[in-house]
Parts: sequence; C-alpha cells; structure tokens
Amino acid sequence: MKHFQLFLITIFLFTAISYAQERAAEQISTEQRAENFVIKLNEKMHLNKSKSDSITLVFKSYYEEMQTYRTEGNIEVMKLFVQRRDKKVQDILMNDDQYAVYIKLLEDLKKQRQQQREQNGSQDGRQGGGMSRPGSGMGGGFGGGMGGMRQPGF
Repeated sequence: MKHFQLFLITIFLFTAISYAQERAAEQISTEQRAENFVIKLNEKMHLNKSKSDSITLVFKSYYEEMQTYRTEGNIEVMKLFVQRRDKKVQDILMNDDQYAVYIKLLEDLKKQRQQQREQNGSQDGRQGGGMSRPGSGMGGGFGGGMGGMRQPGF
C-alpha cells in the first residue's frame, strides 16, 4: 500500500513540475513582446526603421510598467499607462491614418485574446472571459494578461 501511495505522489509531483515548466516556457520577455507587436504593426503599415525602433521602445517600457503594477491590481494606474503608450505612439506616427490602423490592430488583437481565453476556458472546464494570468495572452505574446481591462490596447 505504501508503494502505491509513493507511486501516486511521484506521479502527481512529476505532473505538477512538468506543468510549471510549460507555463514558464510560455512567458516571453518584455522586449520580445514589444518586437512581436511591432512585427504585427509592420504587417498592417510599413514603418521606417526609426519609427519601428521607437514604437518597440514604447511598448517595451509599457510592458515593463504593466508587469510591475499588474500584481497590485491598480486598474486606474494601468489605464494611465495605456493612455500614455497610445499618446507616445500617436506622436511617433504623426499621421491620423496610421494611428487609426494602430488602434484597429489593438482592437483586433484584444478580440483575439478574448476568443483564446474563451476557448481555453471551455477546454479545461472553466468559464471563459475571466481574469487572465500575468504573462498569458494572445498569440505571439503581445501582451495579454491585463486582467480583463476594458479599453483598446493591452
């Protein structure tokens, strides 16, 4: 009987460790997330290198701030970060048409994240659409994990 219990405990620990390693592997750096976003943005509009690099820096800084303050759950501060990020991007783009494309991309990616959360929730028996985990998110690791904030952006 003791061997069977030891066997079960070993299997449980092995499963838990494997799951934890998979979750850690899914998380990517803030720099990579920023670069991934700019790649998506470049697919929608062709930015020059200077604008691409500037927007990458804006998003890297934004992701770092969000990572710091997300754990505190201060939604008002996080909303300010989103507004500041969007204003900086608007200043970099200097073109209303490009800014509209940027906002549309943010909205599309947000919808994509919500759909993924709903699918993931239904696959593991949970209800979809709830609070997301830090570091989780939409395909390509563009942000996600914003705690279900209800505004354009991440």
